[in-house]
Amino acid sequence: MRAYNSYIAGSKAIDVTQDANPLNGAFYSYFENCRLESFRADRPTFRIENADAMPFSWIKNNTFYSPADYSPPDIFCPVAEYDTDSTAVLYINNRWIKGGDLFDFCATHNLTTP
Repeated sequence: MRAYNSYIAGSKAIDVTQDANPLNGAFYSYFENCRLESFRADRPTFRIENADAMPFSWIKNNTFYSPADYSPPDIFCPVAEYDTDSTAVLYINNRWIKGGDLFDFCATHNLTTP
């Protein structure tokens, strides 16, 4: 998946995933200069599953928007990584706006898909 200069919104969340046994090559994605928005407070704004450590994926110069009452269980950041090596994705110069207020950007690592 590659997205540049885009507005991407999800009513349930935005998910980027790969089958645990990909058919062709490694899994990597680039999101750059995008507005990424979720309308659900009970799900991660942006969810990543099964990303490979090499080559790296990057999430760069994006703004993540979450509802004011954002509170998915055990997730305190706009990005949640499931079954992904914590070094697989590079986060560079991103912002997080929750309910109109700017918060420190972060990603919750080492989650396991239930």
